[in-house]
Amino acid sequence: MRSRIHIIGMGNDGLAGLTLHARQLITDADVVLGEQEVLNLLADLECETSQLPSDLKQAVEQLTEHLDRSR
Repeated sequence: MRSRIHIIGMGNDGLAGLTLHARQLITDADVVLGEQEVLNLLADLECETSQLPSDLKQAVEQLTEHLDRSR
């Protein structure tokens, strides 16, 4: 199966404020990357979570590492 990256915006209401499809993508994910505030809202997830760096180059490197591991 081909790895995919989904970018989902989330408000302060966490999963409750998302569409069913967006909630499903998050709960089915192998890894969720995001700002710490968002990850705090998703504390009950069973998948790996990791804080996404604010530096774009570092963020792309981190995403690439996760994609390479899933292959």
